[in-house]
Amino acid sequence: MLEIRHNGIPYTLWESATFNRSLDANCGQFSFTSSNPFNQSYPLRIGDRVQILVNGNSVINGFVDKISASGDMDGHRLNIMGRDKVSDLIDSSVPDSTKSMKGPISLKAMAERIIKALGASIKVIDNSGGIEPFGSNELQAAESGQKCMDFLVSFARKRQVYLVTNGDGDLVIYKPQNQKLRTQLLHRHDGATNNVKTATLDLDISARYARYVVRSQKNVAADPFSGVDKSSTSQTGEVLDPEIRSTRYLEIQGEQAMSAAEGKQRASEESNLRRAKGLQYNATLYGDSQDDGSPWDIGFLVDVFDDYNGARGELLMFAIATSVDLSTGSETVVGCSPADAYRAIAKPNRKTTRKSKQDPFEGFL
Repeated sequence: MLEIRHNGIPYTLWESATFNRSLDANCGQFSFTSSNPFNQSYPLRIGDRVQILVNGNSVINGFVDKISASGDMDGHRLNIMGRDKVSDLIDSSVPDSTKSMKGPISLKAMAERIIKALGASIKVIDNSGGIEPFGSNELQAAESGQKCMDFLVSFARKRQVYLVTNGDGDLVIYKPQNQKLRTQLLHRHDGATNNVKTATLDLDISARYARYVVRSQKNVAADPFSGVDKSSTSQTGEVLDPEIRSTRYLEIQGEQAMSAAEGKQRASEESNLRRAKGLQYNATLYGDSQDDGSPWDIGFLVDVFDDYNGARGELLMFAIATSVDLSTGSETVVGCSPADAYRAIAKPNRKTTRKSKQDPFEGFL
């Protein structure tokens, strides 16, 4: 059951609602529709707090960004749209007091200082499994007008972690930890317990390359022994993807000053992520929750058994989008990618992968 709360109070005037979260987006989004007779007062305003819950579990906690109204003498119809609390980090510039920080300092502490300077009520949760703090020689000041999230993401890239949001609208430092959902995605021939209505399997190599090069500059200001000539400051990290034809090449500018080793890790992550995103399983599920009533969530592994599309095995759920209509019911669309997506780990070679019974895309590579 989906519930909407407005400034902490149950809101019952809605007719349909949607919310979505993804590992590729720094915050979650929501929208819902409402209608009421002409001249009836409407309690919801721009900037109000909205929380969405599924079976008592928070899935979105944020603010109203936009309201669109239409109507006539017979009544009004309103569309309400918004994002979770982390949207303040996306929209706001880095405050002067936090533009420059001294190391050593963790990514979590950096985010907490910025949030405190903004006066926002956002927790920072480290689900990375542990990453190294940043030393003084790795820290660069934020540029004038640079957005808080862009600034933090530039450091997250150095450690191959992702900044996402949870159901409470708080900031999560994410790295896959092999956590798994109990509920399986079932799309079997004559399956009595199928929970998948429709599904697609998409394979696409148009965004993949044979050679990835990450170029960066050492932080000369923080390293007095680095020198100033190009050869001493230019850093390059490179990895190859042997499955792609050699004529395809991608060069990336490092988000922050990186060593050659960090650049190679960044290039490896880019290669692996693009490979994973080229293999996607998207399924439309019945209802808005798992078998035990808990909401579907991103960043978890899930077992897939799909006879119609030939996908079976363990996948990573990277995106969810739930829609609820009081007249027609609810459904959830999930996006899944290979289990090793969002990791800076080289993929096993094709021969090894095709022999694995756990490869959900076997026969398509």
